[in-house]
Amino acid sequence: MGEVTVSMYNVGFGDCFLLRIPADGGERKVLVDCGSIKRGSAGSIDDVVERIIADVDDGSGPSIDVVVITHRHRDHVSGFASELWRRVAVSEVWLPWTEDPDDPIARDILQTMASFADSLRVDRDAGRFAAMSAAETELVDHVIENTLALSNEAAMSTVHRGFAGGSSGATRRFLERRPGMLDTSEVLPGVKVHVLGPSRDEDVIRDMNPPSGESFLHVADGGGPDLDTSDLLPFEPIPAPGPGLLQMGVEERLREIARRSLLMGAVALESAVNNTSLMLVFEIGEAVLLFPGDAQWGTWKVNLDDDVRRDLLARTTFYKVGHHGSHNATPVRFVDDVLNADGRDDVWAAISVTRHGRFTKIPKDELLDELSTRIANPDRLVRSDRPPSPAPPPMSVIPGRSGVIRYDFTLSA
Repeated sequence: MGEVTVSMYNVGFGDCFLLRIPADGGERKVLVDCGSIKRGSAGSIDDVVERIIADVDDGSGPSIDVVVITHRHRDHVSGFASELWRRVAVSEVWLPWTEDPDDPIARDILQTMASFADSLRVDRDAGRFAAMSAAETELVDHVIENTLALSNEAAMSTVHRGFAGGSSGATRRFLERRPGMLDTSEVLPGVKVHVLGPSRDEDVIRDMNPPSGESFLHVADGGGPDLDTSDLLPFEPIPAPGPGLLQMGVEERLREIARRSLLMGAVALESAVNNTSLMLVFEIGEAVLLFPGDAQWGTWKVNLDDDVRRDLLARTTFYKVGHHGSHNATPVRFVDDVLNADGRDDVWAAISVTRHGRFTKIPKDELLDELSTRIANPDRLVRSDRPPSPAPPPMSVIPGRSGVIRYDFTLSA
């Protein structure tokens, strides 16, 4: 079938990946997310958008077959605020079912989360954060800003109504995990798309924090998490649910956690949005590409407990490491028991990240160590903030204007 190319752009602290898939009549292109909350060595997110648009122009105008939006956090969508996207022809836009404007449950979830984020903002402005340290207050400010991108009109307007041709130009598809779910699209011939999340099950959405033994969070000698301010939001574990919390719905649980602690309420909100993330596997011949977005424990658990999907995950040849390498988006069970169980030497893992300010411990060193061991070749664990030199074949590092680097991974299909 040929070769598949996965390109990772160094957006800083965010995600942006372009897939090039061989097909009769020319290659097909899939863009997975485009956003950042902190620029790294590259220029602005607008510089990255300019590079992407140049990369998808074959001489007849820029075009993308499928744009995937895993979820609406700013580090995944901010790039879509650029007006340059009006020039790009897009065939389909794939979003989680929670983005469907015609789904009353989806509308309620988005309204709940936006309302809760706004209530945190009101509490902050009223001085209820006074008891927090300066670092904690800064981190809560980050969550409010990132989550109030729930109403980021510029980026989300492009996602829902933009690109060339406006609302009538691209078909919007809203995906969800269902039993036996295998999706196909006319614009991606020969590609099997496995939709592993998000679920419609509220229990899955609210199951946000991995249990003991499933997280790569370091545990100190005293038995508690070894945290400093750089380990905090949005990567800190939510406290174990007390009486009644397990039985509560998503909204009630968010508000009860916030009543006990504004800081933990912000953590819970960030995690709830992450657990509405698309989790996709693209199967193209022998290439199996896993893109979990920022999906957290609930989504991972239902798939690891399913024999068919677990076997699919075991065949992964390219893993986009979840949530920038945080402790709560790559379960220990997946790394130790599932990923590359056959001991292949052609598996890649890619982390889109830059360590900065309050997030100096992301990605987690414990996770990096385990991934390096599991994929058999540590050179095949690649971080966007640390270009390998030399690049391990068959990978290439392609610099561009304004410091925008594209990492190309080549996989046999």
